[in-house]
Amino acid sequence: MNGSRINADGRRRRLVVVGGDAAGMSAASQARRLAPELEIVVLDLGPHISYAACGIPLLLDGTVVDPAVLTVYSPASARAERDLDVRTGHRVQTLDVRARKVGGVVVDTGEPFELDFDRLVLATGARPVRPPLPGVDLPGVFVVRRLQHGLDLRAELDARQPRRAVVAGAGFVGIDLAQALRARGLAVTLVKDRATPLLGLEPEVGAVAEEALVRNGCLLLRGAPLYGIDAGPDGHVSGVRAGGERLDADLVVLALGVRPCADLADQAGLRLGPKGAIDVSPCCQTSESAVYAAGDCATQVHRVTGRSAFITQALAANRQGRVAGANVALDLGGAAGQRQPRPEHPGALGTAVLKVFDAEVGRTGLTLAAAREEGYDAVVTVITDRTQPRYYPVGGPMKVALIAERRTGRLLGAQVAGHPGAAKRIDTLATALHAGLDLAALADLDLAYAPAFSPIRDPILVAARAALKRI
Repeated sequence: MNGSRINADGRRRRLVVVGGDAAGMSAASQARRLAPELEIVVLDLGPHISYAACGIPLLLDGTVVDPAVLTVYSPASARAERDLDVRTGHRVQTLDVRARKVGGVVVDTGEPFELDFDRLVLATGARPVRPPLPGVDLPGVFVVRRLQHGLDLRAELDARQPRRAVVAGAGFVGIDLAQALRARGLAVTLVKDRATPLLGLEPEVGAVAEEALVRNGCLLLRGAPLYGIDAGPDGHVSGVRAGGERLDADLVVLALGVRPCADLADQAGLRLGPKGAIDVSPCCQTSESAVYAAGDCATQVHRVTGRSAFITQALAANRQGRVAGANVALDLGGAAGQRQPRPEHPGALGTAVLKVFDAEVGRTGLTLAAAREEGYDAVVTVITDRTQPRYYPVGGPMKVALIAERRTGRLLGAQVAGHPGAAKRIDTLATALHAGLDLAALADLDLAYAPAFSPIRDPILVAARAALKRI
């Protein structure tokens, strides 16, 4: 055993990871690959680790029957295959960065625990917003963030057979859950607190998603903030008050966004960033050199603005976890490791796609409003085209919105929406943003053509040419 990995007290050097999902397990796995002699302990509050949270709606609508298929590792397989000491049901409550200790309780027994660490990775994720309103804790009111949340909601659907649901929040998560509930036969109403376009999209693009919701039987109330949730005679939820209306409901799902779980970091005096997320360097190091943070609890650099931002994204969480784990391995690997370059996270764009029943939407980078808030003299160009040529037997309309800087033509953001085949075009636009392309370069891209996939001039190229003319 390498002596550089033994502490003065004779124990192996220890990495403690708080949080066992995307970022945490990526950090632990990467540290294990690069530093096989480390002791690695992963602490998680829930019973599940390393699962695909984006698959939870499929668990609700019946597409996925066995929840095990959503997990990459169970606690047992992580121990056996990766030599990771995974401890579920552990609530971490204290962090002493000077003494390098974390402490808390074992949920099932109430037994306290304390662990020393040489390096710590905080991968505590984000928590769903539960507004302090009457009735939010009633039976029949759910949030969906963790796998256990999804299992609890599925059990409710199976046991009580509710007929009417209200989804508070019409973002990516709210719309995904609304579709799952419609697939179960429920009447679904989405309530949105602001009268703004769906999903933060430009109005013409957001309208595609809105029309798809209505066309498929959902009621959408915009500008209807949630005021309270009512109980029926049995104490179970019976309705909600939103805007100026009362809506009957047997089931309520709160999808009002998330906040970073940064309480431990805040209590320990670590520096926080936008939205209260843990401020980290590109190496995922916090303001305390022995502590790293990754995933939805941490900041990351927005690739368009170059500024620190709070972006919740599964891919970015995995990448940050790998960066944190690699740097921990270098920290604890002795002098030879210190001479190696330190990995850095490249930043993110907030790229996202969503199927909205029979429509698709995607976005990346800044919206027009966000670009102007950042100080850009930005303009938006929206075009309507088709996913395939008109003569092809399948295909349909799609919209492309490009947000660009007026003076330079620099691409700042993009959105797509429409017929199936529209959404994944956002990947081309995200690549252009990542590479820093302007509209002229975007318009000159050599994109593939065949009638089964696109018109001879892909809608992205049509939008780029239209935007060039505008500026």
